[in-house]
Amino acid sequence: MIRPLLISLVLLLTLPACDTNEDQNLFFEQSTFLPENFTRTDEDGAVVEEDPDDWRVAPAFVNQVEVRPVFPNPVARNGLVTITVQDTFGDAFTGGLRVTGFSDADRVVTLASDQGPDFYTLTFNPTLLRLSGGEEARLYRVRVFDARSRIVTYGDILVR
Repeated sequence: MIRPLLISLVLLLTLPACDTNEDQNLFFEQSTFLPENFTRTDEDGAVVEEDPDDWRVAPAFVNQVEVRPVFPNPVARNGLVTITVQDTFGDAFTGGLRVTGFSDADRVVTLASDQGPDFYTLTFNPTLLRLSGGEEARLYRVRVFDARSRIVTYGDILVR
């Protein structure tokens, strides 16, 4: 009698974790897709036009963090952009956050990092992504990871 009850309890506690891991893996996979569209923001970070795919919170961090979309977006090649992440309860991350992106040369580039705690401000120059120096505008996908390499959010930046 106790054994079936114990097995049921273990399954009830572990199955939601499986769903979260699967959802987290799917979210990571989606973050590897080519950029399409972007959330347009002004110099102060106000959202002017939203892309529903950008700056969502990863399943592992839902209800634990808040993400403010990158701003300004679009950005001049020689400008600075900022992403802010708030750790709502102060315990979602240990070891800080880092932002990465794929450069024109298809290399992963670390763009910024912040040790926090609680409120993370990740500011970087998009020149680190745009190595070719061409005049045409281009979209880049950037991703935010915690110190354990779990994806937190991702979004697209238009560099002019």
